[in-house]
Amino acid sequence: MESGLEDLFAEFNLNMLYGRFNHSLDSKGRVIIPVRFRDSLGSPVVVTRGYDINCLCIFSKDEFIKRMTKLREIPASDEQGQKFIRYFLGNAEPCIPDKQGKILIPAHLREDVGLDKELVLSGMGDRVEVWSREVWEASSSYQSTEEISASVEKYNI
Repeated sequence: MESGLEDLFAEFNLNMLYGRFNHSLDSKGRVIIPVRFRDSLGSPVVVTRGYDINCLCIFSKDEFIKRMTKLREIPASDEQGQKFIRYFLGNAEPCIPDKQGKILIPAHLREDVGLDKELVLSGMGDRVEVWSREVWEASSSYQSTEEISASVEKYNI
């Protein structure tokens, strides 16, 4: 059964990934993609290094292609741009969810961001971030109402 938000997103043809889910990494390095994310992500998905150095991102094939298209516009002479391409595309791995919605996160990616058994998968609108639960808790909370207010004002939310 869809929630009111999912109905609203469907009405405006928006494919939004939102919410936070705590999951565990199994002994083989697999994680279950939450049901709420599966339809939006589809199959295959692409897992790569995140925009935050401490997490991974899971993209739908279409969202990943959008980013690849933009990256192709970066001139080969742009050192910083090429560095980002190496970081982002050089770490990209296609993954096909199994019947239970599990994907194998490659060992080198798990090691790069320090994923351990306890994970948080967070919907970020157009992607899903995968964090170690411990790092998520340290990175995603505000310390004061003033901090929240500053973000609200800065981004005009």
